[in-house]
Amino acid sequence: MSIKELFEHAIDQQYTDLQALIMFLVFEKKVLDMSDDTNELDIYFLEKHNKRMNQELMAYKNKMGIEYGNHVFSVSNNNETIFVLANSFDQAKLIASRHYVKYNEVIACDMDTEMEYKESIITLRDVAKGKENGILGGYKH
Repeated sequence: MSIKELFEHAIDQQYTDLQALIMFLVFEKKVLDMSDDTNELDIYFLEKHNKRMNQELMAYKNKMGIEYGNHVFSVSNNNETIFVLANSFDQAKLIASRHYVKYNEVIACDMDTEMEYKESIITLRDVAKGKENGILGGYKH
């Protein structure tokens, strides 16, 4: 997969940090090209580079005015699944824990996932629109 394809996927799925990393390496530092293979990113994920890359990316996101958008996460255990609107996996876990929901799986949902609601079809994006971070709803298994 090319970095361009990964970048487009990051935009579609609203993966802000991945978008920022690619923009930083391709446009700011010019060490990679959009046509490069995604394997070229591996070096930037090495543990020995974590602290420096995090500092660089925070500064870049501030410089560019990049902010996090909300995502819908599916938070599940054996008995129930809830949908949480949050900025990150960690925030989704925190929101679930604050509502005494024990979980064994947290998955970022595709915002264009359709569901039936009152005899019509809506997307998770529609459900989340205008809402603040928190639990959107759920169901028992």
